[in-house]
Amino acid sequence: MTHDRSPYAEWFNNLDPVAAAEVTVAKLRMEQGNLAAVKWFRGVKKHQQQQQDMDRDVALWRDYRR
Repeated sequence: MTHDRSPYAEWFNNLDPVAAAEVTVAKLRMEQGNLAAVKWFRGVKKHQQQQQDMDRDVALWRDYRR
């Protein structure tokens, strides 16, 4: 992965506005130490994504956090 490319930013920029707002709130809460929303990211049941998509998203998030 090159340093000028952010998989997280690419993923985030393709979210609809409501989902982007939810991710932003969850991210801010996690940064403040409130981890109650962590399972939300793994489960994203509202959007009924396939397991494969969720696994990819979690991998991108972990890669971003490195």
